[in-house]
Amino acid sequence: MFTMNAVVGPSVYPTRFNNGSPLEKESRITYKRVMQLNLNRIKNRAITVATATSLLMVTYSTPATAEWTDCLENGYEYIKDIANEGKHEFHLPVYAWHARFAYSNEKINRYNEILYGFGYGRGKTDCEGNWTGIFGMWFLDSHKNVEPLLGIARTFNILKYNAWEGNIGFAALLTARKDIKNYTPFPGILPVLSIAYQPVTIYASYIPVGNVVCIFSKYTF
Repeated sequence: MFTMNAVVGPSVYPTRFNNGSPLEKESRITYKRVMQLNLNRIKNRAITVATATSLLMVTYSTPATAEWTDCLENGYEYIKDIANEGKHEFHLPVYAWHARFAYSNEKINRYNEILYGFGYGRGKTDCEGNWTGIFGMWFLDSHKNVEPLLGIARTFNILKYNAWEGNIGFAALLTARKDIKNYTPFPGILPVLSIAYQPVTIYASYIPVGNVVCIFSKYTF
């Protein structure tokens, strides 16, 4: 008796034939054609990957690599300058507001929203009032577990009234949490809004993944 596997595309894969039957010969020919088609596809994909790899190697061996290297070196020197010449900054985590529309009352009552902790950094403000700072801190997260954080932030002055300043910017950070792969570090980029009345600055940042607004303060000295 003649049996077949499921149809793959237009072809049929035979599993058992009557020896020497015309149907067996036809099925074997079809099977060989399908196998040859698959081998050709694999070969074409291998050629495509090899070509793309070669193009990447050529691209990164061009002068553009030197430009990226210069950017990295300039960035390193800039951060080094902030670390050495920037003003001292004391950071105080304040509050984490969990959006009430995203959490049940039971969870809100269980979560910690007071960010007990502290941090230290260095920062510089340019002639246009734009601030760049590097910092490290720790605080208690929503589950009262310690969360460490390292980051660099940049804010741009958009409002100035007497001694008051309004700023908008971003922070690139590296953090780790106990409830996320047991303190496996992960990066993040967050928006930042701030209001300053020197030497005190209040920051607010929104974490879209958890629908949480975090409030931090900074004292510059």
